[in-house]
Amino acid sequence: MKTIEEFIKQIEGSEALKNELKEIKDRYALERFLKNHDCGVTAEYFAKYVQSQSEGEIEDDEAESAAGGGFTVYEPLPAKEWKPILPRTRR
Repeated sequence: MKTIEEFIKQIEGSEALKNELKEIKDRYALERFLKNHDCGVTAEYFAKYVQSQSEGEIEDDEAESAAGGGFTVYEPLPAKEWKPILPRTRR
């Protein structure tokens, strides 16, 4: 089973995974996506982790070693109103 860090690196290196992630419409689809790709975290944990990374809550040495891409995460909403997690370009 992959850690969240390993899975994020895999997503960053794969246009197919980025596109698949863009198509996710609710937290249940995100749960299936994570399970299908052998990532052992919940959708809520994944969203919070990605949000913390995109808000700059990482150490400077982690930021310097990060390669490509990032994500924009919206606040969790009820399943019918869930907005997808979209890749974000770092500048």
